[in-house]
Amino acid sequence: MSSNETFLSLYEASASALAAWAHLRTRGVLGSVIDAEDLVQEVVLESWQAFERFDPKLGSFRAWMFGVATRVAADALRRTARRYPAGAIESEPMAELTTISRRVRRQEALENLILQLDQLDPEDRDLVIYRGLEGLDHKLVGELLGLTAEAAAKRWQRLRDLIVQWPAATELLSEH
Repeated sequence: MSSNETFLSLYEASASALAAWAHLRTRGVLGSVIDAEDLVQEVVLESWQAFERFDPKLGSFRAWMFGVATRVAADALRRTARRYPAGAIESEPMAELTTISRRVRRQEALENLILQLDQLDPEDRDLVIYRGLEGLDHKLVGELLGLTAEAAAKRWQRLRDLIVQWPAATELLSEH
């Protein structure tokens, strides 16, 4: 399997989670700079261009991709527009990436799931982002939310028990 095929396969397994993450992340200030679909595209491009540096011995592709996503979001906040030079990427892999991204956008189940996530209170949405999508450990999630690791773990378990009942949620949530 070529490097491009490997990347596409790994990305496809995480595409729904990335789309939900981008939607939730662009609800605030970031959304005034970049919309969710553009953020996904930038993350995919950045991930694809940096894929040679991905080392599965250091962690999962999903965690690595969310690290890239976090950097891309921070870059978008520092600049109002980010442009890739013409010819910086090959057109055939880009076409496949775009096809995957379009398919994810069209998934009715994902759209419904995002609507359900939108209805959660802000702290629960943050918990979904940090633990469910980014896969951060309970200690770090607790620090980010002002909770103990134990409280973050209990709250996550209750929230996860609710969310897994929603269509498309199982592929969305991190297995950590």
